[in-house]
Amino acid sequence: PKNLSDSDIVSQDIYLEKKTGKTNQKVTPVIYFEGKKLTTKEYTVTPETVDITQKTETPVEVVIKGKGNFTGELKINLRVGEKNSDFDLSKMKEIFDKYYKK
Repeated sequence: PKNLSDSDIVSQDIYLEKKTGKTNQKVTPVIYFEGKKLTTKEYTVTPETVDITQKTETPVEVVIKGKGNFTGELKINLRVGEKNSDFDLSKMKEIFDKYYKK
């Protein structure tokens, strides 16, 4: 099995837009190995959901644990903020796709 902590496993921190009304959102990291996106059948995520009604002052640690053909764990950060003032989501996705997606 492939270890998620190996250098050829690619992921990025998660940035979610703060919203009112909807309290929890599912945490869905994007993870690539050899240019292919891993599916949720290949890992588990803790926490599974996050409150998006409040801006996060410090990042929330997300732990991704491999299963099936993947082992080990990968840690990334999650932040909740105001769109375009705390971070530009479209620019981040563009950069990630350009450099990491194959």
